[in-house]
Amino acid sequence: MARIERLELFKVPPRRLFLKVVTDEGVEGWGEPVVEGRADTVAAAVREMSEYVVGADPTKIEDMWQVLYRGGFYRGGPVLMSAISGIEQAMWDISGKMFGLPVHRMLAGDRGSFSCVSFRTPLCFRRRIEYNAVVHGRAPLRAQTFFTLSPGRKTSMSTHWAGVLAALVTGVSWGVVSPLGRILALRGVDMATVVIVRTFLVAFLLLLWILLKNRSSLRISFQDGLVLLAYSILVIPLTATGFMFSLKYLTVPAALIIHYTFPLVTLLGGLWITGERPTPPQYLAAVLVIAGVWIGVFASGTSSGSFSLLGVFWGVVAVIGLSGQFLMGRVLLSTKRFSSAPMIFYGHLFGGLILAAFKHALSGWGDLEAMNAFDWGAIAVMAVIGSVLGHGAYCLSLKYVSAATASHVCTMEIPSGILLAGIMSSEIPTLQEINGSLLIILAIFLAALPDDFIRRFRRENVALK
Repeated sequence: MARIERLELFKVPPRRLFLKVVTDEGVEGWGEPVVEGRADTVAAAVREMSEYVVGADPTKIEDMWQVLYRGGFYRGGPVLMSAISGIEQAMWDISGKMFGLPVHRMLAGDRGSFSCVSFRTPLCFRRRIEYNAVVHGRAPLRAQTFFTLSPGRKTSMSTHWAGVLAALVTGVSWGVVSPLGRILALRGVDMATVVIVRTFLVAFLLLLWILLKNRSSLRISFQDGLVLLAYSILVIPLTATGFMFSLKYLTVPAALIIHYTFPLVTLLGGLWITGERPTPPQYLAAVLVIAGVWIGVFASGTSSGSFSLLGVFWGVVAVIGLSGQFLMGRVLLSTKRFSSAPMIFYGHLFGGLILAAFKHALSGWGDLEAMNAFDWGAIAVMAVIGSVLGHGAYCLSLKYVSAATASHVCTMEIPSGILLAGIMSSEIPTLQEINGSLLIILAIFLAALPDDFIRRFRRENVALK
């Protein structure tokens, strides 16, 4: 759970005052606590109130307002109310960023058309700008920047392409895992050992990061531990183990084609959990996914020898685990019950311990003696590039582009994995596997289109006519 870590005040001569509230997760919120001509006075009031604010949950805005307003004997007045108002603005800004929603959506949603008594007030002027931009698709006026709550969050074309580049790095990083895992499987390395070593290495690197950034986030309750235990089963025993074992029986292209049916499973799971109806392009994507899997795996299996029921089984296990991991992770992060780094750390730690216990009971650790420096190095590369760099670049991309855009660009893992497999292990993909990969990429692109894409496309065509 995020906590407010500090408050920073910025005085802009001659009379302006801005407040930045920062959480222990690095999320920033901005507010403007000022009475014109009394900036220093309001700043002193904010500093006095900071002892109540630091350490508080930034999403409990109404509770904080009651504490600050009713906590003292004397209430009201321009100085105290301006100080409270600036803190409240910053907390709303933080909450909007944490939940991925604009503030107006958290307060009342889109109210449709409305009337302003006067356009001289900043509130009515800003509402008219936002209404024209969102409802009518008109470009917002430059004057809107004067009322932007967080100036540093505006997105330009340069930052958009920076996000796309980060997502491309993610896809290429994930693409390294598949051919290396296939090589280790062909060398006779136990896939369970590969997953366990990789998992513990990732957990160790994340632990170092958390200790440097915010070690208090490692403290969890018993109930939270049970939740993370369930999450860890999806992450390691199902997702990681299923995918690595699928590489033992399938070629890299066939394993990737099955693996990238998980967006469809996630979509159907979201329909059941959140009640979201798929869009027409997403229905078409479902058909393309089925066609891509059939062409890439089943239709090519008799000729290339890549078909294996056991490999398909492990691939399906990985898809179920990854889809469940995405859905459960979305619920946990959206409710801010956990931050991302501790959740991934405990997911890998608990999942690694579970898998290690099964391996110790079933097969033991005699295979470790047969592993050489190349095997250990390949596992280390998979952990650092495939897990740490891949997930880090993916989180960076989400700062500049939407999750749908980032997920679509991340499908670069399929062609990069197939290409690297051909280079590293001399497994040249068949024509059917290439065609299946292209259909899967097209399907994910269609599933990533915005809900109002067709409506906006039709409106633009009508406007052009």
